[in-house]
Amino acid sequence: MCESVKAAVTGASTPVEVALGALSADRRQRLVVGRPRGSWVVVAMHGSGAVTPDSLGRVARARSLSGPAGVVEPAVGDPRVRLLEEGAELLDAVVDVERRSAQLAGARVRALASFARCRPSVWDRQPGERGAASAASRAARPAVLTEVSEWAADEVAVRLRISGRAASELLVESVELVEQLPGTLAALEAGDISWAQARALTELLRPVTAGKKAAVEARVLPRAGRQTVAQLRECTRRAIARIDADAALRRLETAIRGRKVTRQAGEDGMAVLTA
Repeated sequence: MCESVKAAVTGASTPVEVALGALSADRRQRLVVGRPRGSWVVVAMHGSGAVTPDSLGRVARARSLSGPAGVVEPAVGDPRVRLLEEGAELLDAVVDVERRSAQLAGARVRALASFARCRPSVWDRQPGERGAASAASRAARPAVLTEVSEWAADEVAVRLRISGRAASELLVESVELVEQLPGTLAALEAGDISWAQARALTELLRPVTAGKKAAVEARVLPRAGRQTVAQLRECTRRAIARIDADAALRRLETAIRGRKVTRQAGEDGMAVLTA
């Protein structure tokens, strides 16, 4: 660690930089490495054969000091180089899986939105008929599902083996993405954003005026692929405040109307109260 600190102060190559120098250029770019304020940060592997700045110091001793400034000779045959390479390849595979998962989520969205159109509300028992939903039940339904049968969510719940509430939320999000947020859906289908990010945008943009949703999408989507869900939510809130300030007020009004206290059964005889 002393070598790393000294190198960061003097500007010399650190042990981590030396180990990275042994990797191919394209592999170095894919490693999760950053250099904030002149010091390298890597994810250390703990346990047997751990890779740390101290252990990588041994790799630094193999470098050539006679080469041009800034050029580091790789430590040929060092097992740490192989571990860095293999780890980078595994992370590449994980990133590819995440991208494909997002693309599949986009396909699911389109399929569910199409399914909703196949279950029109005119098939339900209408007000005044025996067995029809009450006025309160109809009023409580999400706006995007007013033209969809009240039984559609139950059908989704049975087929996907999820709760009725989760099925209803999934239908709402799917219809909203297809009908109101084409930019977000396109980014999801391309694998540029995750399903969690798409859900966050759907939730936050719900109270935004229809004509201003696209403007918010245009502001936040270019950076969304490099952000966490929390970062994207914060960025989206700021964009909404600039583009449609009244949406924040509408969101507050909705939250006030939806105030409640709920109890959920927990594990081992416990329960959770939420207010």
